[in-house]
Amino acid sequence: MHRRLPLILFVLTAGLVSGVAVSSAAAPVLNASPTSVSFGDQKVGTTSPSTTVHVSNTGDADLLLASVTATDTTSGSTGEFSANNGCPVDPVPVPVGGCDITVTFTPASAGPKTGVLSISSNDLSSPTAVSLTGNGTVPQASVDASVSFATPRNVPLSQDIKLTNAGNAVLDVDHATLTGDATFTDSGAGTCGGAQLQPGGSCFARITFLPTTAGTSNATVTFTDDSGSVAGSTQVVALQGNAVLPNIQATPTSVSFPDVALGRVTGVTHVIITNVTHGSPAANLTISGLHLAGNARSFVLGRQTCTGAAITPGGTCRVNVRFAPRKLGGRLATLVVANDAGPDLSVGLGGNGVAPADASNLRAATSCESVRLTWRAPDASGFSSMVLVRNSKRYPRNPGDGARVKHRTGLANDTAPRQFHTYRYTLFAMYRSWDHSRTYHSPGLRVKVHLGRICQPRDGGVISDLTPKVDWTRYSGARSYAFILQRGSSTLLVRYPRRSSYQFARSWTYNHARHSLARGSTYHFYLYAYTRTHRNGVIIGHTTWTER
Repeated sequence: MHRRLPLILFVLTAGLVSGVAVSSAAAPVLNASPTSVSFGDQKVGTTSPSTTVHVSNTGDADLLLASVTATDTTSGSTGEFSANNGCPVDPVPVPVGGCDITVTFTPASAGPKTGVLSISSNDLSSPTAVSLTGNGTVPQASVDASVSFATPRNVPLSQDIKLTNAGNAVLDVDHATLTGDATFTDSGAGTCGGAQLQPGGSCFARITFLPTTAGTSNATVTFTDDSGSVAGSTQVVALQGNAVLPNIQATPTSVSFPDVALGRVTGVTHVIITNVTHGSPAANLTISGLHLAGNARSFVLGRQTCTGAAITPGGTCRVNVRFAPRKLGGRLATLVVANDAGPDLSVGLGGNGVAPADASNLRAATSCESVRLTWRAPDASGFSSMVLVRNSKRYPRNPGDGARVKHRTGLANDTAPRQFHTYRYTLFAMYRSWDHSRTYHSPGLRVKVHLGRICQPRDGGVISDLTPKVDWTRYSGARSYAFILQRGSSTLLVRYPRRSSYQFARSWTYNHARHSLARGSTYHFYLYAYTRTHRNGVIIGHTTWTER
């Protein structure tokens, strides 16, 4: 039942005011509380908690609601604010205690939004407006585009691949997935599975890289979340792994040995192998083997400290090498170092093999029936013996090229040669190799001799007798002989013996001058024969000797 309120009519006439009191009608008054609603930040695509607007009637008549609507006033926005009317509508009046309208905010895009809750009623000032405000927020996933791993082979390295919420709404992370090369594994210690990240918060996937060989490996970590408020959004991080290799260096890079005789060996030369570092991380160096290539048998690989335990970064090891030539001339070889830093390291080795020392002072003195040879043995390391070889056709080229002549220290008296024949001798010095595995010989000293008619003194001999007897074998058909004795270009004596010998006196007179043999002088004796066919004589022999 409607109530009627007094109504007063005011009438203005002829400049006079007169009033007549009448009864006025009753009216409702809609009171909405609060008069404005702020939803604050709300993640795009989600609905805020409901906010209640209480409607009451403070008038003196029944309040009848016609409609309740929530509309957006932000340009381009629609349906982001919504209302749920909990109040009765006409013809049912608002209860005495009032009723509630609930309002929600569901932003479709980011940014500040405005709206209005409009309540239409029988209030004379209808519609009643309640202002609505809210801010649409979105999560924003942020990751590094790529992450690099570097570690020595067989040394695991773990890193956390991080996902950060750079937006202004909660980021829902579903999971992280690793795909790619098997050298990468997910440790399972990550925090991203089912994570809800507040703005600025982060989670991670812990990835382990374990290379076993050299080279580069690749993988990806994919995060699945609702970045940008888009369910199922993915962020991909590229992973690249590199096996850190050691760096190997040799000092010196090549070795040049001094000349050394065949069979001998040089002193030790140290080759230092270094595991060179170029920053961090650094890897251990493993040397799996050492060997010699090329003229390997002319070099000796000695003690070394390189194989076995790994060489730490910056560490060194040592290889000892020596030169022991087996042939004459330049010899080249390579010290090959097998390692895990890359290709085999090569260190060049070079040296020159020279001939062992010969004996010295080889002297041959020939008679009519034998050859006397003297010499001085070499004073050289490894010397073992002398070998004297005779050949009637050529100079012996090695210790087996002819007949070996027996001798004692520094002296041989060879009675095998025949008179009026020519022979060639070579005297070799023999050496044992430094390791007693081989025998080498010197180039050899050579001498050529001819056994003639004169027997004493020996041709080329050294004697101490100042009154020597010169004798010779008889010349067939000789009626007499003659000889000339000379010292340098001076003739000291001419005689015509009838026998095949002549005994020198202590001194004699020739060409009105007194002569004698003197120590330190060399004499030449020329022998002639006179025959029926050589009435003026023919030379049949010659000998030269030196007085000590």
